[in-house]
Amino acid sequence: MSTSPSVRDLHAQGFQQREWAVQIVGRILVILLLLAAVLGLFGTGPLSHVRAEQGAVSVEYERFVRHTGHTQLEVRTPAPAPGTSTVSVEISGGLAAGIRMEDIQPQPATVRRNGASTEFVFAAVGDTDALITFYYRPMDIGPQSGTVTVADAAAVDVWQLTYP
Repeated sequence: MSTSPSVRDLHAQGFQQREWAVQIVGRILVILLLLAAVLGLFGTGPLSHVRAEQGAVSVEYERFVRHTGHTQLEVRTPAPAPGTSTVSVEISGGLAAGIRMEDIQPQPATVRRNGASTEFVFAAVGDTDALITFYYRPMDIGPQSGTVTVADAAAVDVWQLTYP
């Protein structure tokens, strides 16, 4: 009978069409992953770099970081109030608990732990704005949120996702 070859041909044709569809979906997924990587979804890039401001305080950091990878958080503070010789920066929440501090520039005069927060006190340099950079390694995997508070100024919320 001649119906058998035509049924086989139809099966082969259906299989080939499904295979082409799977290939197209796979190619689209690869292109989307590459685009996400270029934009910074898996590390440094425009989607990852964040600058958050609240009043005269600004905080710059990478939103997407790697577990135990090097990263930094830059805090720009307003000039201290007249008669004040220090600037205080407090990091609190999961961000403070889930990192290992590597270096701080400039070096703080004192560091105080208060439960789930850490306060860094710096000597003020005249009456100018300060740039303080915290170099650290994220130790917890997953989302971390916290607050960076500058005394006598504002608090800035920080959200960071740590990849394995």
